[in-house]
Amino acid sequence: MKKFCRRLGIVLFLFSFLFIFPFNKAFSAPTPFDENANVSIELTSNLSVSSNPEDSESSAQEILKNGIQVPQDWRGSDQDRSLVNGARYHTSANDLILLLNKTQNKDARDQILLVGIRTPKNFQEISQLYANANSPDVANKILLDNVDKITDFGDLLKLANLAKSPNVRDAILLKGISKAQNLSQLITLSQRCYFPENCDQALLLGSSIATSSYDFFLMSNRTKTPTGKDRIIESGLGKCQNFEEVVDLGWTANSVSVKDKSAEEAVKYAKSQTDLQMAASLAGSPQEKDKISKLTLPDGNCSYRDRAKFMSQLSQKWGINIHDNTSTGFFFTYDQLIWIDQTLISLPKEFLSYTHEIFPMNNGSPFVFGQTVQNFVKTGNDTSFTPQLPFIRISDTGCREEKLFKGTLVHEMTHSMDYQLPGLLESFVKQFWPSAKAVSDGVTINWQGSPESSSVSDYGNSMPREDLAESARMFWAEPNKMKAQFPDRYQFIKDNVFKMEFLI
Repeated sequence: MKKFCRRLGIVLFLFSFLFIFPFNKAFSAPTPFDENANVSIELTSNLSVSSNPEDSESSAQEILKNGIQVPQDWRGSDQDRSLVNGARYHTSANDLILLLNKTQNKDARDQILLVGIRTPKNFQEISQLYANANSPDVANKILLDNVDKITDFGDLLKLANLAKSPNVRDAILLKGISKAQNLSQLITLSQRCYFPENCDQALLLGSSIATSSYDFFLMSNRTKTPTGKDRIIESGLGKCQNFEEVVDLGWTANSVSVKDKSAEEAVKYAKSQTDLQMAASLAGSPQEKDKISKLTLPDGNCSYRDRAKFMSQLSQKWGINIHDNTSTGFFFTYDQLIWIDQTLISLPKEFLSYTHEIFPMNNGSPFVFGQTVQNFVKTGNDTSFTPQLPFIRISDTGCREEKLFKGTLVHEMTHSMDYQLPGLLESFVKQFWPSAKAVSDGVTINWQGSPESSSVSDYGNSMPREDLAESARMFWAEPNKMKAQFPDRYQFIKDNVFKMEFLI
């Protein structure tokens, strides 16, 4: 009986140790690419840690939320307190490792790592600290906070591979996008991203590496989402140098808007009607297809882009908005743009200042060559119209001959001056149309009657405003003839319109 009691006492004594010293649960970190891993990393926020009370006698969450200062109610040893507080004075990863080796308290070890989280200087030291982290969140924060310490592209990939969750891995790759030095490395980096959106974002962030439309074509083929592909295509359209490059890049666009942008860009490089038909097929919306299908090329082998560049140069040179009429599908030829430049060169600066916009039109008549239109705007509930700056439209059908085009331009520019310079037309009427009567339509004033002496043309005899414009045209185009045949009108234009002579 005594023997039995002795044995029973031993069993009960051993059994009591199960309650006094419970076994620690084994730590199971989330595996890489485990979509159910409970990890939340924000690149600009403080670390958020879920504590495990059984890891030690103190709370990791309580320690970490206080930053580098050990809480006053620290339940660990005084030595651990000293180690954590002392970590802030160490500037090398090796020093931190020495401190870590002096304690087995997991919370204290993680706190030491957080205090010295910026001490690593290269991949080897980062990975060394990472290997000593207890909490997955602390381990990931070590990686994220030291991406900028990585200088080698290969080391960046190795650093990303250390991450314990896919979202952290992607964050490391995106933060280190500048480490990719060429297109091949950029594509490699993007393909290492776990989430499709991050793959596409990596390509966009690093797109400055691309130097040609072909580079963007390669990147578009490596995207993982339709939206990502469209953003790459849209970014690459500006790198295209010819029609074929635009078609190759834009052909795989997904959204209607990007398809339409691709089609518009293709039109700029089109050099034949076949090219325009191909451009129309790129369009995503019926409206864009219809607009492009109605276009005709103004010049044989001159693309819209070549002309567009020249028009932009002319607009900057003269301070006048010279542009095509894309809404109706009429375009200046390259020759007409040269004629505009040659005409403007010959005109005085003050006269030029009254013209603000020039673009082509098609009025269907070879006899009406140009038109100056006062632009009227209606605001709010106000039923009145306010005259704005006039704009000049040059007929596409009637002005394909150089002399006629240039003379028409000067004629219309005179109208533009007339609309904006008070008293000019009134003075002309007083001298050459004294019996004419003023007629107002509520916005502008015209005169009805006949000139006292014949105008320089039949059209000029129709009304004072056209007489003034025709006189200016002849003064510019045939100054010697006008001075001999119409000396009074010649003198008026010289003194009041051009304030100079064009005698040949």
